[in-house]
Amino acid sequence: MKHPHAEVIKAWADGKTVQVRVPRMEWRDFTYNGNNYLSFDKNLEYRIKPEEVVEYTVVYRSGVPGSHFLKTIEGVVDFYSVHGKGHEGYLKRTTVDGKVVKMELIPKDQS
Repeated sequence: MKHPHAEVIKAWADGKTVQVRVPRMEWRDFTYNGNNYLSFDKNLEYRIKPEEVVEYTVVYRSGVPGSHFLKTIEGVVDFYSVHGKGHEGYLKRTTVDGKVVKMELIPKDQS
């Protein structure tokens, strides 16, 4: 019979960060300091820490953001603008588990 947390255990052994939480509370990184250990208590939940994904798109002079997000700001170009010439800057979007957790406007002159 497969352990219910087998994937988390394997990932932790491979160096991934494990998070733990009491149900309906916030996830917290598990930090091994030599004295504590992952008990896989039935009253707690465990998961591999989700990866943050950062992507960029152009923001046009009209204030409208582009619809194509790319992994690097260098890859973002103003070639699909239908809102006039040029752009004001870039929109930096950070997601975790597919949910947007942060958005930041980067002015064109600071990129």
